Amino acid sequence: MRTGLKTCFYVALAGVSVACFAGTGSGESPPPIASPVPLPEVPAVRATYEAEGCAGCHGAQAEGGPGVPALRGSGLDGLAFADAVGLGSPTMPASQTLAPAALEALRRWLIGPVPAPADGPAVVAETVRQANRWARRVPPAGEDADPEAVRLTRRAAEQARRVAGSGVSPPAQGALESLTETVARLMDSSEGSPPAASLVDLLDQQLWPLALDAVLRGGPPGGVAGVVLGGDGRPLAGALVLAEAGRGFAARATDAAGRFRLPELPAVPALSLWALHPEQGCLRQRVSVASGMVAEDLVLRLAGSHAIPAAAVRDASVSTAQEAAGAILSFEASLAPEASRPSHVWAAAPALGTAVRLRPEGSSRYTALYRHPPEAKGRIAWQFWAVVPGCTAAVRTLDSRS
Repeated sequence: MRTGLKTCFYVALAGVSVACFAGTGSGESPPPIASPVPLPEVPAVRATYEAEGCAGCHGAQAEGGPGVPALRGSGLDGLAFADAVGLGSPTMPASQTLAPAALEALRRWLIGPVPAPADGPAVVAETVRQANRWARRVPPAGEDADPEAVRLTRRAAEQARRVAGSGVSPPAQGALESLTETVARLMDSSEGSPPAASLVDLLDQQLWPLALDAVLRGGPPGGVAGVVLGGDGRPLAGALVLAEAGRGFAARATDAAGRFRLPELPAVPALSLWALHPEQGCLRQRVSVASGMVAEDLVLRLAGSHAIPAAAVRDASVSTAQEAAGAILSFEASLAPEASRPSHVWAAAPALGTAVRLRPEGSSRYTALYRHPPEAKGRIAWQFWAVVPGCTAAVRTLDSRS
């Protein structure tokens, strides 16, 4: 029989704070990690995989490695895979040498076929994703947005208007109507030619979350489950796993066997999933989520021990205001003056299964608002996470009362 336990990490962040993560455990040994499924032998594509240097980091069977996501089982479609390879990341160099046919052959060999999105909110989300891709092709330094990004953004609004009137659930309809109105305001204010920076911000911080929210509320959700490993390859308890889930994030701490399960996620072909640990680093991976299914046995392996980053959370606060509809939480976090500018700052409550992304206000201040669910009562631990380039993470924990 499983019993509850708590694992506590003591982390020095401009002082000392305590981060306590709830988990479960048993007297049994952790279940074994499944071996990677062998890749089919296609010599020409295998040669491309090795010549491009992919195997050196992702492994001979694309099983991933310390701080490197697995490709097998990710389910990425052609758009997400092409972006990952062609644009690269802070931890992976971009490859501009592969022809589109060779790139798609490599993706199919590694990942396999991916179904097209069903009609409905998923189509809107797919168009927003494509618009986001085009919008980032133009440096956002005062220039106009890419015309194709503008066209796709308008198309997403038109699709959202059509789908909203097709009998979807009221919550999905509300998200789609908000998306349409948001696009209309931007186009009206910019006379149809929005600056690149404004469109990138709109797509990333407003339209994509609204589209995901419509997918999540408009049909059966999907999910992911698996294990987080430390740099030594052993299951890692107390890691935080985050996934995009509409206008917020789903969040869970791994149990004593390093396991996690996020069952209520929007069914889209490229959802961002994060694994964070203050002593083992972090990992971002895109996964495909299928409607009505939970993808099991996902393995997320962190890079291993590292120094606490300079982006330590210097000050953090959680304040509560009572309203007729419930409690509203106000989050604020400040980073140390010498901190590297983080790519993401979150306030996460694993006990509630949720996280909130804080937005920058100035050079080192981040804020957000969150409405407590009615069932949340008593003390709730909120972890403030800052992720900086190189994928290192810092955490500080505070309590709130609903």
